Amino acid sequence: MTQQPDRIPVDKIEILPPERGGRSDDRVYHSWERGTVKIIRLGPLGGMVMTLALGLMFAFGLVFLSGMLLILIAALVILGGGAYVANRLRGLGRLRR
Repeated sequence: MTQQPDRIPVDKIEILPPERGGRSDDRVYHSWERGTVKIIRLGPLGGMVMTLALGLMFAFGLVFLSGMLLILIAALVILGGGAYVANRLRGLGRLRR
């Protein structure tokens, strides 16, 4: 029989209050087998930088998608025009017979 690893049941997890004394640290760490997640509270400058970065990513994404839409519209116009011309040429061949 194999032994089960000691696991803490979800209802037995203990939440510890922050330490009193010394400097309080607002960082929260969560670890598991593959890595660590570090959550920190952003200050005013960090918040502005994060907002600017997200805004730039949104703007670049919008420009990219708009460019792709313009390319798609141009491709559809070319394909539609080619289909129209092919249909007209096919129709002319039937009249000549």
